[in-house]
Amino acid sequence: MMKANVSLDNGLVEQLLFYTQTKTAKDGILKALQEYIRHQQRQELLNCRGAFEIEDNWQTLRDLETQT
Repeated sequence: MMKANVSLDNGLVEQLLFYTQTKTAKDGILKALQEYIRHQQRQELLNCRGAFEIEDNWQTLRDLETQT
């Protein structure tokens, strides 16, 4: 784990604690970082929308599996 010393605005930290429902600045920052990363990953997936063509053949594949 990386350690860092940073100066944070008290008002922002209070808001962070409120919105993340955490008790310490460390926990709030960790939760906010995790949420930010999840958000960015979702955005990357959404940006891929329409880039792939998926053939809807699940029924054919299921029929092939049950034939044996």
